[in-house]
Amino acid sequence: MSIIPITERLWPAIYDLQCQVYSEIEPETMEVLRSKWLHSPHACFAYCSNQTENADSPLSSSAPIQAYLLAHELAGAEAPKLHQPLSSTHTAASGSKSKQGSAIRLFLHDLAVSKDVKGMGVGKLMVAHLIALATAKGYKEVLLIAIQGSVPFWQKQGFELDLEVSELQAAAIEASYGAGAKAMRKKLSFNR
Repeated sequence: MSIIPITERLWPAIYDLQCQVYSEIEPETMEVLRSKWLHSPHACFAYCSNQTENADSPLSSSAPIQAYLLAHELAGAEAPKLHQPLSSTHTAASGSKSKQGSAIRLFLHDLAVSKDVKGMGVGKLMVAHLIALATAKGYKEVLLIAIQGSVPFWQKQGFELDLEVSELQAAAIEASYGAGAKAMRKKLSFNR
């Protein structure tokens, strides 16, 4: 079992998995999902069993995907709207750079885990992989929107409710991500 970079061949399986795991919101189009990957491919990866090829070779399209995680750099502190591809307004603005020259924060857009491996620590493993990557690259924080009652899971991963979100922002988040959606963040520390 491996965490691997997302490649073009994985998109049909990623899209299918998204459609399986989200019951309370309409799945996003492949164009929207791919826009996150195209914006920040280093922060997007999949988890699959029976990985027999090395990490540098493309995964065969028949390999099972048990999970995927899509994250992208975020210039401001507000979450992009659901069902909209990323645009140039979401790219890093001057003055908001990490030590590597990228944005100072990542937005964890989507973590989807198949019911076949739910409860086996795959989601936790995927999040730990992202946090390690984000810390190594000098990001200061990771933001996300918790949906479908997932706040307790994210709290176990070290995320906290974002208390800086105004009532107006909270209403906009719920309008885009669904009732009960909550903004969360995890501050990161790294060696300078």
